[in-house]
Amino acid sequence: MVLCNSNISVISRVPSEWHGLFRNLNRSVEKGIQWYIDEMSSEYGCKPTWFKLITGIVEDEPSILDNKLVFHPRFLNLPCKLQNNFVEFLHHEAYIIPDRYLKQFVLVIIKHTNRHSGLYDQIVQLAKKSKDSDQWLVEPSNKIDDTTVDEDIDITRENGPDNKTEEGNEESSFTGSQECIIINISDSDSGQEPEAKRRKLDHVIEEAPSSDEININHDELLKDKTEVEIDDVGIKDDSDPILGVNMNMVTKLREVWQNCAQDLDTEEFKGVSKLTLKEIEEFCRLIDFDSMSDDSVELICEHLCTVSDVLSFDNAVVILRNLLGTRVIKLTQNASRKLSGAVTLVSKNYPKHTVESIIIPCMESTDLNSAQSEMLCKILKGLSTHCRGYFVQKFVSKKIMLTEFKIPVLQLVIDNGCEMNNDMLTSLIQSFEDCASHMSNNLKFGKLLLAIVNKLNKIFTSNIKISIEVILDKHDTFLKKSILNAMNKLKI
Repeated sequence: MVLCNSNISVISRVPSEWHGLFRNLNRSVEKGIQWYIDEMSSEYGCKPTWFKLITGIVEDEPSILDNKLVFHPRFLNLPCKLQNNFVEFLHHEAYIIPDRYLKQFVLVIIKHTNRHSGLYDQIVQLAKKSKDSDQWLVEPSNKIDDTTVDEDIDITRENGPDNKTEEGNEESSFTGSQECIIINISDSDSGQEPEAKRRKLDHVIEEAPSSDEININHDELLKDKTEVEIDDVGIKDDSDPILGVNMNMVTKLREVWQNCAQDLDTEEFKGVSKLTLKEIEEFCRLIDFDSMSDDSVELICEHLCTVSDVLSFDNAVVILRNLLGTRVIKLTQNASRKLSGAVTLVSKNYPKHTVESIIIPCMESTDLNSAQSEMLCKILKGLSTHCRGYFVQKFVSKKIMLTEFKIPVLQLVIDNGCEMNNDMLTSLIQSFEDCASHMSNNLKFGKLLLAIVNKLNKIFTSNIKISIEVILDKHDTFLKKSILNAMNKLKI
């Protein structure tokens, strides 16, 4: 029986360097694969290691079944969708995952997976991608002839091996289970075809004790009046996104925020962190942030900052986009002191989230005005150089078109410093080429180019220099000469 947990906060207990993978896999397998590619190609930080991922995902966690404390691999506490997406991700990357880690994952999880489920088939196919999979796992066969098993098959049980790994000299152990089945085929079978061996081994696996014959009392497991359907694959939740205790929480929070009441128990608000991404979307719709005053918004932001350590990245982005992003996008005049203070407070506790939920959506707007530009500049000025670099990376990847009031935003980022490499700067300059013609007489644009040449020249390449020269061919302000003089001083 596969135990599925709708609370994806279990991700927080996986090694932190892999948190981004699970957040992206929760959206789609493709996003997870792209995240891994980006991480491995990034010049910043340490590369995530397979050892930490696999040992972290098969590590035993306590669970309550039939009022009894039991231990299952952490993988089984992920939602069903995330389980399947994770296995698909392993399929895609199997050619670079060391065999010992594939083996560790498969042998631990296969014991807890229903033989008739699609996930079981996925895991078996994953095992086949190992170079020596025939020695430790085989594809199940529905028709087993009892006569194909003889006394030459030796079944032994061993404790999980304490082997030194080649990656980081760390110890590898099958933490998801204290036992593994080792199947040795005698020399007398060496002349048989692989299929015959598979049939023998499969029979042995079917005869081995199974740990998935568990009767789950769903009345005890789910006491919040959520209707569930138990089948061979696991627990299927047919409930609406917001029901029972969650709906009570929504009602209470809405009343507290609308009335600007301060007596909110932090523990009660932490219930928001347990909602899935789909439930968070519904939560924001029911709360109706747009109907609330700036005083209420400021109070909500204060409460949000108390749960910044437990609220997932995606959930925080959704809340901030609905709470503040829509307000900033609608700004037509300078923001109120309350709104400005709320945004500043949030940006200190949720820096990258603020870039994702407020700044980038505004920059994507084609009609950014001066009030919005001033607000974005104020936010970015208070962020770290790393977060400002993150903003530039998002600006480039979203292919945002530069306009009159977007120039001051980039100008502030360049003047105050940001983490940027050659590739990011190349892409940024190339994005300027599309707007060079209609910016030919724009002094702000000329000032931005001059700041880039003066402040980022250490990461200039010949290609970047050529791209700026192409832009200057279309530029007609008096700053053109200053930019060319600064370019000529560069030693590239």
